[in-house]
Amino acid sequence: MDGPFTISVRDVYKRFPDGTLALEGVSAEVREAEFISLVGPSGCGKSTLLRILAGLEEVTSGAAMVGGFAPASPQARAEMAFVFQEPTLLPWRTVLYNIALPLELRGGGTKERLGRAREVLDLVGLSARAGAFPRALSGGMKMRVSIARALVTRPKILLMDEPFGALDELTRQRLNDELLALKQATGATVVFVTHNMFEAVYLSQRILVMTPHPGRIAEVLEVPVPYPRTPEFRASETYGKLVYRVLSVLEGDAKAASRTEVKA
Repeated sequence: MDGPFTISVRDVYKRFPDGTLALEGVSAEVREAEFISLVGPSGCGKSTLLRILAGLEEVTSGAAMVGGFAPASPQARAEMAFVFQEPTLLPWRTVLYNIALPLELRGGGTKERLGRAREVLDLVGLSARAGAFPRALSGGMKMRVSIARALVTRPKILLMDEPFGALDELTRQRLNDELLALKQATGATVVFVTHNMFEAVYLSQRILVMTPHPGRIAEVLEVPVPYPRTPEFRASETYGKLVYRVLSVLEGDAKAASRTEVKA
């Protein structure tokens, strides 16, 4: 997929059948190989926007394009992978065969599928657990397997919906570092949904801060720190200022929404 932008969203509105307006006039562009985070309070529409990019939801009006194609088109879906909040591993399949599942669904030989699965298993550092079943894995390991399963198709775009939200803080930070290493190794474009401003600043090149419902882009923040990021970045003045800026935008929008509700 060619073009200066991998993903383009133009004036997108999303209204659900019950009348809820989830997204209002959202416009954004994501460049090839960029790491973007969508940050906002619960219910602001960030997961809905991600599902639109994945072709799992349709827009009410406006347009979303992935590499020049509609997200639900075969051309776009062939280039994307989605990582959900929960690992959703099949309990009766080993780690290796869970990772190979997307290739199995696409067809192809068993030898090639398992070879590719072993490659990404090594990439996420779980080669020794290839024969294990999900019940024998920790939460962090299960999420690594889920990410490996997404990477096995060699996607150009990785869509991630709060994948580390249920993990403890130490595991989360370790997986943040591993995710950045994977992003550098694969060159994938990443769109990452989180409500954690600390995580967003650490991971991202740009942060799209969203308002409370209906969801709009309140501000786009640049993170002017090159990769690779190190744990020392979290102790830097730049990091602290960026986290405070995200918080200020979120608090400002929350107060504005509260005033609107009181007036209504």
